[in-house]
Amino acid sequence: SPEQEENVLGSPDPLTQLFDVVAPEFERMLDRLVTADVVMVPTLDQIVGGLYKKSKRSRVEQIVLDVHI
Repeated sequence: SPEQEENVLGSPDPLTQLFDVVAPEFERMLDRLVTADVVMVPTLDQIVGGLYKKSKRSRVEQIVLDVHI
């Protein structure tokens, strides 16, 4: 929701805010994947790859990159 997005982007620790508040089921889902021996291969799309290569990023760009990595 826009309110959740604002809370994440305005937080001093956006990753914690994202995973603990917005996506509380995330760790449980990861545990299920590990238990089931699921292999996950993360791929970075062109936009995220472009953010990675930038020498200076906005706060929002940095958060997007941190979440993907």
